[in-house]
Amino acid sequence: MINSIGRIIPFEAALFEEPEERKLVDLISENSTSSEQIKEYKKQKRIEAYRENIKISSSRLEPEYIEIYREMLSSPRTLPSRMKEYIDEVGSVSWPDLKKACVQKLGCKTETSGSIGASLRVLELDGHVRTTGRSETKRIVSTRSSR
Repeated sequence: MINSIGRIIPFEAALFEEPEERKLVDLISENSTSSEQIKEYKKQKRIEAYRENIKISSSRLEPEYIEIYREMLSSPRTLPSRMKEYIDEVGSVSWPDLKKACVQKLGCKTETSGSIGASLRVLELDGHVRTTGRSETKRIVSTRSSR
């Protein structure tokens, strides 16, 4: 630091080793920060969260969407739950017919919705259904059919 008469006064490095952390709410309420600083802070937090999420996702054995759709099974009003119930009810269904049922009966907007495939994948991984065949010839069979 340079004092008022131009003399250099050294600081101890130990004084600067730990940065002071303050809550954003406190800084805003004290008018200690500008709106540009707040925007930059939030941007950096989003970047940090994104990077952390990538680290976590890349260390998983399953894609993140599998966990999300698996959690959705616990609620009866979600597509994975409704699909499971429908497949259990009919016992066996072709892939094209399942996609039609998803639009006509289960609330999907289009047959090309990725949610249908993601839901089916979770149902298959968790043992609720078995699939045979591929693509449009695929057949989905409930492992706990009510028929």
